[in-house]
Amino acid sequence: MADIKWVRVATDIFDNPKIKYLRSLPKGDTLVLLWLWLIARAGKCNAGGRVYIAEGTPYSPTLIASEIGAKSTVVSQGLDAMERLNMIERTTDGEILILGWEEHQNASGMDKIREQNRERVKRCRERKESETNETACSVTCNVTSNATVTQCNATDKDKEIDKEKECYYRNIPKSGRAPTEFGDFWNAYPKKVGRAEAQKAWRKQFPAGDVDGITLPAIERQKKSAQWTKDGGQFIPNPSTWLNQRRWEDELPEPAKQQPSAPSGSFTTDEFFEAALQRSLAGGTG
Repeated sequence: MADIKWVRVATDIFDNPKIKYLRSLPKGDTLVLLWLWLIARAGKCNAGGRVYIAEGTPYSPTLIASEIGAKSTVVSQGLDAMERLNMIERTTDGEILILGWEEHQNASGMDKIREQNRERVKRCRERKESETNETACSVTCNVTSNATVTQCNATDKDKEIDKEKECYYRNIPKSGRAPTEFGDFWNAYPKKVGRAEAQKAWRKQFPAGDVDGITLPAIERQKKSAQWTKDGGQFIPNPSTWLNQRRWEDELPEPAKQQPSAPSGSFTTDEFFEAALQRSLAGGTG
């Protein structure tokens, strides 16, 4: 998606308690600069608040430090503080996501980009339809001139019907059930934080809904995993992270098989059976 040229920053930014807290820390002015740089970079990436060098290549504290002219240790401390304040979230691969990104979005710029994308798609569709129609008419005219009028007149209408059928069946899972919607996912997910970010991630991954019905079964499986049950669910990922990282594809480890316990006493398993064998032989010869 094309980048936007400006983002929104509130005029009372320095009255914000979180900004005041950052300024109270060592190198506080640098941390505020870091926050403004993150917002500007997220606008340039224009990917729902994500900050990266390129898709799949996250920024390291060292690279960010070189961008804003600060020490990497100061950047690391600033990112840690922002994460504690729920200003950002970092994925396992180091990518930074600005929480509440909708507050900083350039709505008019986004609308303009969306309109440009719609026009581009429309022109592409019209061009392909024109090429298809010309090919169909050319083939038909080579067969018989009498059939040409019927075929060419029917092409546009038939193509529209076929498109409607394709759109309908593409959004219906093979099982015949209706696609899973975001509300169903949100109700099933055990950690309910960052609903707005989760909804954006959902629309990105499932623009027509979860037509294959894969998310809810995955949640039920992972609810029983060690990560999700440990320490009262402390390590359950945020729902937006779970969606952005396609965690429904995670393969859970097989439950460890219990090893047979050794008999009580001082014997090991081998010693126990050896002693039992000797007693059996002794009893048989007596």
